[in-house]
Amino acid sequence: ACSVEACTNPQLWEGEKKMADKNTSLVAAAKNTSTGVVRIAPMGTALQTEAKKPLDAEIAKTGYIGEEGVENAPERENSEQKAFGGDTVMILNTGYKETFKWKFLPSLDVDVLKAVYGTENVTEKSGVITILHNGKDLPRAVFVLEIALSGGKIKRLVIPEGQITELSAVSYKDGEVTGYEVTMTTYPDAAGNNVYEYISAAT
Repeated sequence: ACSVEACTNPQLWEGEKKMADKNTSLVAAAKNTSTGVVRIAPMGTALQTEAKKPLDAEIAKTGYIGEEGVENAPERENSEQKAFGGDTVMILNTGYKETFKWKFLPSLDVDVLKAVYGTENVTEKSGVITILHNGKDLPRAVFVLEIALSGGKIKRLVIPEGQITELSAVSYKDGEVTGYEVTMTTYPDAAGNNVYEYISAAT
């Protein structure tokens, strides 16, 4: 594998191939960004096609997430095809889905509450927030996840169509921050892609 710079520079790539086995510059750890990780916008919002260009103001920030960070789970559904006699001769891909899981910490943020309970179920008036709990389907939305990487890199995951499909039990107790742990399911766009991932230098 090549670094972001080397993938576009053949000479640099040749040099990296010679040292790729022990090239620590290709190892990265994830960190929170200064503006938060998860952003949400209505369906139809223009999508970014790079990692570092500033996002439009209409893409809502949702602040801190839990220390576990984000769990991304791609899942392929396969069908094992066997020949007469029992030998496996082919594995057919019969489906694909991808989910993301994280815990929202700003439990008093209206944008977070709308994401968790649905836009139509959350209102704010004169400083009073009203939340309706019901079984209505949550709306689909555009999600953008921004993750800082060590080595001065940034990763941006753009989900053209996602939906929060699971809310874990919410705990209210002494000594623990109240938060909302959610699972977001992605859906394929017109091109058949669930997620677009971009990595580049942060500046």
